[in-house]
Amino acid sequence: MEKHKKDTAYIFKSKFWALFFVLLLLLAAVLVSQVVKKMQQKRLTEFTEQGLGLNESQEKTFNLILSLKVPFTPEGNLLPEQVEAQREAISEAQEFLIDEFGDRIEVYKVYTTLPNLAVRVNAETYEELRQNPLVTSISEDLPVPAN
Repeated sequence: MEKHKKDTAYIFKSKFWALFFVLLLLLAAVLVSQVVKKMQQKRLTEFTEQGLGLNESQEKTFNLILSLKVPFTPEGNLLPEQVEAQREAISEAQEFLIDEFGDRIEVYKVYTTLPNLAVRVNAETYEELRQNPLVTSISEDLPVPAN
């Protein structure tokens, strides 16, 4: 009977510590996600102010890659009819954004398999794109030097 009490106490303590560590890990995950989110916001601000040089000139143009808010699954994981439906959704989102911005954006690459667009814009249009709910992320399209 005494051994049973010790076993029960041990199990209780081990469950307590297991729960404690799980909660600690969850708390750490939440804190890390908050830190990452703040870092991403800071990086976006730095990108906006320095990478694009928005303070230099309103006339300067920028080459950007826009990611659009379209559900996306790599095509290798889709059936042929799903591939076509996904490509159609991507095309519709691209056309919608192009129509919305008209001649304020110059499209120099339309992607058929990814929900992205490569565009050239001025600083004012860039700010409008940042606020657009269809645009999920913006990256500067920089040349990559060959090795």
